Amino acid sequence: MSSSRIAHPISLYRYLLERILWCVVPIVLAGMAMHWYFERGLLQRQFDEGLVEKAMTLATLVTQHGEKLELEFADEFMSQYSRAERPHYFQIRYPDGTSLERSYSLHGEDLPFRHGPLSSPVAFETSLAAGTKVRCVGIEFPPRLGPQESTSLPVIIVVGAQPLQLQEALRRGYAEVAITGIVSLAGIAMVVWLALRKGVQLLERIVTEVEQIGPSSLDQPIDVDRAPEEIQPIVTSLNTSLQTIRGFVERERRFTADVAHELRTPIAELRAAADVALRWPDEESRQRLAVDARAIALQMGSLVESLLELARLESSATHGQTERVDLPQLLANIVDHARRSDAEGREIVLDAPAELVVKSHPQLWEVAARNLLDNAVRYSPPGTRIDVRLRADGEGAHLRVSNTTVSLDAASVARCTERFWRG
Repeated sequence: MSSSRIAHPISLYRYLLERILWCVVPIVLAGMAMHWYFERGLLQRQFDEGLVEKAMTLATLVTQHGEKLELEFADEFMSQYSRAERPHYFQIRYPDGTSLERSYSLHGEDLPFRHGPLSSPVAFETSLAAGTKVRCVGIEFPPRLGPQESTSLPVIIVVGAQPLQLQEALRRGYAEVAITGIVSLAGIAMVVWLALRKGVQLLERIVTEVEQIGPSSLDQPIDVDRAPEEIQPIVTSLNTSLQTIRGFVERERRFTADVAHELRTPIAELRAAADVALRWPDEESRQRLAVDARAIALQMGSLVESLLELARLESSATHGQTERVDLPQLLANIVDHARRSDAEGREIVLDAPAELVVKSHPQLWEVAARNLLDNAVRYSPPGTRIDVRLRADGEGAHLRVSNTTVSLDAASVARCTERFWRG
């Protein structure tokens, strides 16, 4: 037993919205990440630059006297290194790591011996014994020289501070980046939704026009100019299909009307014959009814066959392929058949060029020419003349059949071209 997958309808609006958002959201998130990366780096550099300035201030207080370094430092002028809440920290060392001086806030602890030149100081984070996190900057400075000194010893200064302000700034920056990203995503989603909704409304308008198409509105094509450019070929093809369907419906209506018109008389004759047979139910009436019924049935069958052939020819004229038609030869065959069938001495004269070939539908030409000539023979008095004249007419041809008749009055001339009219 085989199973088949059920195809669910695809929403163009939802499909485009999902695809666009799946592409836009990662881009926005990547932009937020880059923004946060540069924002965090900027805040950290600003914090480290403040520590570097403090280290440079301390470096101006270090003086070299021979092999010794002296620090001119007073706690009362730099209370940030000794206060109890959020103190700053520093430690000054000799090149071999021996401590020269440290701030009171360290309580005898050492800061890590990590440093770099003034052009590229080393920033790092560490923790004190009490668990306090400290961000530090280590720099190597040349000290101020005493009066008798010509060469200097490098001095290493490590300055630190609790990164509470940095953390607060980072939290604010993170919140700003997050809010900006969320607002951007919401704005982009809204713009995409509105744009897609507008585009889908154009399609929905076309769908509404298509849904309103019915048998009575087949002659009202869909407005191509109001359709989006991308689906205009579809709308054009749909209008062409509607025109084709309209032709089918019109031919069907015409065929139905022709059948009703042509079969009305035979049916009335058949009913009248049946009424006569029922009123006088003798053998002669039954025989006459059988003969009349057969004749009427043959007539009705011939009418139906003619109507079906006409419907088929009209359909092929609209949708069939054309071919080369030798009109003089076609008319010669029709005229020859009419001459052999006429027993009342009518003279049928064919006036046609030796060669006239058109690209058309040969069946339609044959039916039209035969009907014209049959009508001329049927309604012309015996012994009269019928003229059949064929001439070229641009890329086509013009056929004229002339005959004499005594049964056509002036009032009936206007109705000669009506379908199935009889004078």
